[in-house]
Amino acid sequence: MLLCCVADGVGGHQAGNVASKLAVMTLLDAVIAGRPAEEPADALCQAISVANAVVYRESGLSDSLHGMGTTLTAALLTETQCFIAHIGDSRAYLLRDGELSRLTVDHSMVQDLINQGKITSSDAETHPQRHVLTRALGIVGSVQCDSSEHRLMQRDVLLLCTDGLTRVLSDNEISKVLMSDTVGEAKASILVSLAMERGAPDNVTVLLAVWEGCVEC
Repeated sequence: MLLCCVADGVGGHQAGNVASKLAVMTLLDAVIAGRPAEEPADALCQAISVANAVVYRESGLSDSLHGMGTTLTAALLTETQCFIAHIGDSRAYLLRDGELSRLTVDHSMVQDLINQGKITSSDAETHPQRHVLTRALGIVGSVQCDSSEHRLMQRDVLLLCTDGLTRVLSDNEISKVLMSDTVGEAKASILVSLAMERGAPDNVTVLLAVWEGCVEC
């Protein structure tokens, strides 16, 4: 099994760093303790609940950390399945046979407006409140994550990323980089570099995983 995750802290520089690091460390320990081989989906969602409780508790121990939180998007990969759970606007994508699909829906004010038909996706790119989250890990004592399950196929590419990437690169631009002939590590570097060149307004984190299929030792 493989656990992949990205987190983007909120609540000021120091508090955001603390929240995101604490969430990732807690998630790893909680997934391991949750018997992921038996119930991977439940183990992942329960682990996010534990991480939320830990970050929320720590935020109350210091004035400098008060109100801290983080996005968290995690993928637990088994031999044939990918289990996704997320809170916030860090995203998960799947590239299969040249087609890029978004596996998560942002927990943000602009996404709510899109869902209500009040603005378009194009409007959201320049909306003055595009950075406002409607859900984040650690802000309240308990939180509901969104989750999904996807069957893996050979050569599938999983991308997890923060909004520092997706606020300046379109899905089409991301897809073109992922489909290029460069190796996976170089693709991640290219995506980060492109985002930085365009003045990424937030942290840029990119994680890529290529599924090679089951291998017998």
